Amino acid sequence: MLRRGIRSCDAVLISAGSSVGNKDLVPTCIDKIGEPGMIVHGIAMCPSLATGLAVVKGKPTLSLPGFPVSAIIAFRIFGRPLISRVLHARQRFEPVVKARLNERISGPHGYRTFVRVSVRETSEGLVAQPLKLQRSSALVSIVASNGIVTIPENVTALEAGELVDVTMTGEVLE
Repeated sequence: MLRRGIRSCDAVLISAGSSVGNKDLVPTCIDKIGEPGMIVHGIAMCPSLATGLAVVKGKPTLSLPGFPVSAIIAFRIFGRPLISRVLHARQRFEPVVKARLNERISGPHGYRTFVRVSVRETSEGLVAQPLKLQRSSALVSIVASNGIVTIPENVTALEAGELVDVTMTGEVLE
């Protein structure tokens, strides 16, 4: 299927085939088909560590992780811009708002961390409530959220009460 995609498409997106273990066959398959092959396998992002970026016979190839939240986050960061570029279309950006965190959030040092939040309008302004369930296997954390707070690689935590940028993925709740 990968060979067929490379022959007939402008870009290839592989979903649910990438992991960070030795059972990940995607990089090997990509490298066998053409050069330069897998350029990056493993991105310092949480979730989405297992994302792979490749070029095969001049075709950009994106390998998404298997867990649903990881795949969605990786697609948002790499897939959307890739498709816009291939289509020579302007990339659409989601609105970013300032909201106050109502509890501390953290992520591993050295990884850009994407925390799903629920943003509400209150009498004090916008408040971002991190969802309790943040596992990359839990699709409900995407469905129940309406925003994403990004913790930069060089920061391990954002404190309660801090004003943060929230990339809105849905409407602000009242």
